[in-house]
Amino acid sequence: SEDGIWPGFDPASAHAPSGLLTALARLAAAPGANALVRLQGLVGAVDGEQGLASVGIAAAAMHDLGVPAGQAEGLFLLLRLPGALAHADEQQGRSYRDFPFFALAEGDT
Repeated sequence: SEDGIWPGFDPASAHAPSGLLTALARLAAAPGANALVRLQGLVGAVDGEQGLASVGIAAAAMHDLGVPAGQAEGLFLLLRLPGALAHADEQQGRSYRDFPFFALAEGDT
């Protein structure tokens, strides 16, 4: 974008993205979604001070489903793997120094 911030990359965000808030609201409406409801309340309490990551929603959902912590971690990693594979395939044959954030961090813009 014109301001140098790419969509989806705002590590200092103080607000939860609307898409994640929508997903959280829908999941929290399910019966037995105690951890998701608690997370929804926490997000409302800290809005403006802290953003929300999808991993938090996934962790609360896994807890509500009764998935043991170790299995939940493995399942989360498996679900994220297709995206990692797509990025790896896209970057095959390129140096890690070709990523644009190195130029931005080093002031070579």
